[in-house]
Amino acid sequence: MVLAYSTGKDKTLAFLKDRKSLLSLLIFALIGLFLNQFAYLSAIQETNAGTATVLQYVCPVGVLIYSCIKDKVAPTLAEIISIGLAIGGTFLIATHGELDQLSVTPAGLFWGLFSALTYALYIILPIALIKKWGSMLVIGVGMVISGVVAIPFTGV
Repeated sequence: MVLAYSTGKDKTLAFLKDRKSLLSLLIFALIGLFLNQFAYLSAIQETNAGTATVLQYVCPVGVLIYSCIKDKVAPTLAEIISIGLAIGGTFLIATHGELDQLSVTPAGLFWGLFSALTYALYIILPIALIKKWGSMLVIGVGMVISGVVAIPFTGV
């Protein structure tokens, strides 16, 4: 945040006075940053780091679906195949190929897929803010807000 402020004092002050941008930033900080980290760490706690990471990286499916809806375009064949492979891989991780059982806990699967959703939101939510204010300012202030929100969950 100090770096963002030092690169553009006037821009930072204008940003902090823009209520619409601050509301968008608050939503991004809570949903995109805080919830993503919380969900990812919860997935690790319920499964393991490798499984949580693989589940989180189903995120591009959500971003692709959002982009196709927003731009009113159909996904390409390669994108459809990629979605199928991502979902198929997630299925294999979650079940080890056994249709009648999960190889991860239901809570682990939930947190991993929720982490993927919040990761997609982490990518999508700040687009307009970054275009208007720049990534250094948006991500810096967002991380500060997210960090403050996380304090009660740290045990400090």
